[in-house]
Amino acid sequence: MRLLERLRKALLGGEEDPLRKEVEEARRLARSSVRACRRVEKHLRRGVRERAGLLRAAEELGEVFPEELQS
Repeated sequence: MRLLERLRKALLGGEEDPLRKEVEEARRLARSSVRACRRVEKHLRRGVRERAGLLRAAEELGEVFPEELQS
């Protein structure tokens, strides 16, 4: 166990920091969105011949940002 985690548990009495959970979730979402955007860009560069891959990549992006991509 890392020293920082051991200190945090000792100071907080073993309770999980709720802010830490939110930060970890934000990082996970950011990584997912970057991966999805890169996939879309890759398929856009390849052109129309990779249409199925582009559609899959766009669906993946829609899973990451469902509210933002609804029109």
